[in-house]
Amino acid sequence: MSHHRDFTTLDRHVLRAGYGTLLDLPLAPEHGARVWVATIWPDPNVSGGWGRLLWERNPAGRGWLIHPLTHLGDVIEFGADHDGQPDRWYGYVSDASEYTVVLVGPYMSPSDAATDGRGSLSRWAISAVRGQPS
Repeated sequence: MSHHRDFTTLDRHVLRAGYGTLLDLPLAPEHGARVWVATIWPDPNVSGGWGRLLWERNPAGRGWLIHPLTHLGDVIEFGADHDGQPDRWYGYVSDASEYTVVLVGPYMSPSDAATDGRGSLSRWAISAVRGQPS
């Protein structure tokens, strides 16, 4: 796998963002790899069982436009395929601001990330109802 060394341990990872664009990737793709970022969710009506919203590249050529339907607890899939070899990094969004996206990962599967992401979202929802910061 071609993960950046800072993104190989299951932890909270702070990635830079600006103007709705994610600037960092946890993968270090090889030259010529097909790279993407997507918000994914369990969907039994889709082949493979996962719905997917692909993020577009920023028109300036730097970064990925964060899909506006991405929310706390959502699973983010980073992919880089090179010479038929898939490379994936799954995590869930635990926090976000104008300048950062905090992801928890990597997980071996999107299902594992989704399970923990639902727990994180539940804690956020409870704190929002109580009017307390998460």
